[in-house]
Parts: sequence; structure tokens; C-alpha cells
Amino acid sequence: MFATVEVKDAPGGAKTFFRDLFLMPEIELTRVKVPFGDTFYRVTVTEYRGQVPVEEACERLKRLKGSVLFNLDFPTDERTKELEFESKEFYSLLLFNSALEYIKSLSLPPSKSSLAVFDPAGIYHGHIFKAVSLFSKIQIYTGKPNLYRQTQRELMESFGMSLTVSDRFTSDVPSCTAVISPCVVPFSSFYCGLLFTNAPEQPLCSHCIRGDGIVLPGEYELLRPKGIASLHFAAALYEKAGVKTLGEMTFKKMRLT
Repeated sequence: MFATVEVKDAPGGAKTFFRDLFLMPEIELTRVKVPFGDTFYRVTVTEYRGQVPVEEACERLKRLKGSVLFNLDFPTDERTKELEFESKEFYSLLLFNSALEYIKSLSLPPSKSSLAVFDPAGIYHGHIFKAVSLFSKIQIYTGKPNLYRQTQRELMESFGMSLTVSDRFTSDVPSCTAVISPCVVPFSSFYCGLLFTNAPEQPLCSHCIRGDGIVLPGEYELLRPKGIASLHFAAALYEKAGVKTLGEMTFKKMRLT
């Protein structure tokens, strides 16, 4: 469950003046059903006495900590911080899917290609099989090695591939064709392969590739409130409303930086 919050201008005139004088701020909640997923709350906050009633809105939404998307007109600050939704998985999945699609387009020989994946939270353990046809060697660095145990067994039984999983990294530059590291790149020396990352900072490398934007499927785009970014809304649908099909999406474009 999550909520989106929009700001509505108050109508002018004496009626609004007396309403603001004697009544509490108007905060409207509408429950919206999501195709192939759960529901979310679409919240409309009407301006009150010339301002957005931030305190009152936060009080109404206090049970949705970490699950609220505010549109651009809503003044976010320290009062809204603990309510605001931040993606923990979706952007990383977009990067992973996009990286594999990009590599596939290069037609590199799998027998000579290798991959290193930095996955601190273990979110790729159910997706790594997608990379098997592109690489002869895959190395996983993760803080959750137990999540990969079943994946290791399945890859060996189905593809004869030995997936290497480690919970330690020495900070040496990995010797491989490509690296996928969504959050932080844990090495600083020059890397000569293909680096895919969402991290704000990157080491010197021959090719650093990032993703931009998405095309949200039409049935979900119709539900997106004005002022809420498509990417942010899609992440909430995936992580908070259970629309798991969105986990197969890719970025709209990939760019070299």
C-alpha cells in the first residue's frame, strides 16, 4: 500500500473565506484499484488559508511511513521526510535488465565473456538466470550469500554453470567483461570493461553506461497523478502494490557517461 499526494487550488470568493475560517483543511482520500496488483490511495490536499496544510496532511498519512509520493506542488521538508517513499529494488532491477539487453545487442561471444555483479541486498538472486546465456562465468558479490544458495543449485542442475558467490571484496578491479553495480561502485582504479551503474560517482573506466527514463504501460500511466514522475510511480507500484510484472521493464535508453 502506498499513497500519492496532490495539491488542489482553493476556489476564491466568500464561500472559501468562511470555510477556511470555521472548518478544518480539506484532505480527500480515494482508494484506487491497480490492475494485477494491490490498491493505493490518491490523496488530494486543498490549499487552506493560502497555504498547503502540510501538518494536517502528514497526520492523516502517518501510518504510511516510507510509502508516500508527493507531487511537485507539495512543499516537502523535515515533516514529510519519514513519509516519503524511496525505491529499494526497482531501479536496480531496471539497471540489471537494461544491462543484459545492452550486452545482448553487442553480440559478444558468451564463451569469452564474464560478469561481476555487486548485489549487497541480494535482490538479483531470482533474476541472475537471465544472464546465463550471455556469459560463461558469473561472479556475485553480496551481503546476503544465503539468498543465492538455491540459485547456485538450480544453475548447476539446469545449465551446468558454477555460480561463484562471495560476501567479501578486496577492492581490486574485477577482471571481467562487464560489471553491474547499481548503488555504489566498490573500486576506484581504472576498469577497462563495461560498467553499468546508477551510482552518482564512478571510477575511471572505458565505458560507464547509465539508464534514463521508462515508458510506463498504458494501464498504469492512466493511474499516474500529475506531478508524480513515471519512474517513481512505477517503483511504488512494484514495491508497494505488488505489480511484479514491472520488474521485467528496462530503461527507455542507455547512455555512455
